[in-house]
Amino acid sequence: MQTKTILVVAFAVLSVALVGVSVYQNRDIITGSQKIFSCQSDMDCVLAYTGNEACAPCDQAGESIKCVSSEEAERLQQERVKKHGQVLCDLCERPSVEFFCVCQNGSCTKIAKQKENLLIDETIEWNVYSNSNVNFTFKYPQDWEIREDNFYKESTVPTIVVCRKSEEKYVTANCVQINMPQAPQGKRETRIEGNYIVLYSEDPELLAVYDKLIATLKFIK
Repeated sequence: MQTKTILVVAFAVLSVALVGVSVYQNRDIITGSQKIFSCQSDMDCVLAYTGNEACAPCDQAGESIKCVSSEEAERLQQERVKKHGQVLCDLCERPSVEFFCVCQNGSCTKIAKQKENLLIDETIEWNVYSNSNVNFTFKYPQDWEIREDNFYKESTVPTIVVCRKSEEKYVTANCVQINMPQAPQGKRETRIEGNYIVLYSEDPELLAVYDKLIATLKFIK
């Protein structure tokens, strides 16, 4: 009889332990009315819409946008499709505040980051260009250089060519060209005081540098 009692107690303890392991593996820990998803890295967390409407709101700061597991995000999506069918939602403009999921203290957590702060962090160590002949300044990467050329005789200000230091001298298509009087079929074009800032290359890395350079452009009063 004593042996049978010991076996029953051992079985009960083992069952409780297995339930605990199952809860952790499913990342489905319930505290009060909210579900907390545990994680081991940021890759375990997904930003997902948990509301009942067909389309998620553009404002990600709301309570209906939460950090969940990829399995939970898929389940929520399947439920919305089952309820509303396949719905084509409108595209949202990129917000000034963006939200991300990170794994903090073993739990998926939603955090906010200012888009402007991300830009400042990326350009904080860039070089600053200034010239008394033009009334603006801008920043450019440290592994790039300034080449000034008067491409057009009718121009009263220099055409400023910003290139990677490794770029061949005459391959200006891969350079950002500033104060161009015209911009025929540029992949990036920005109008500035009657002239253009142009990039002709389709290289994603160069396009990204162009966008950041434009964002740092400041006029001198």
